[in-house]
Amino acid sequence: MPTVFLHCGAPKTGTSYLQVLFARHAQDLQAEGIHYPLKAFTEGASDGRITSGNGILMANYLRPSLPPFISA
Repeated sequence: MPTVFLHCGAPKTGTSYLQVLFARHAQDLQAEGIHYPLKAFTEGASDGRITSGNGILMANYLRPSLPPFISA
């Protein structure tokens, strides 16, 4: 089973900056065996823009059966 690392934090703690770095260097990470999923929500991060992150996807993944379903 692979190891999963999560980065999360309250506003103004640097999480958006980390997401920009991860998105911009996803190919470098992949070369080191680290998969950083690039989805529609990371496109802005790849360009250096602040994004809303992937908290909604994580919430739905962790609790898919609890209503209401959160959408982006």
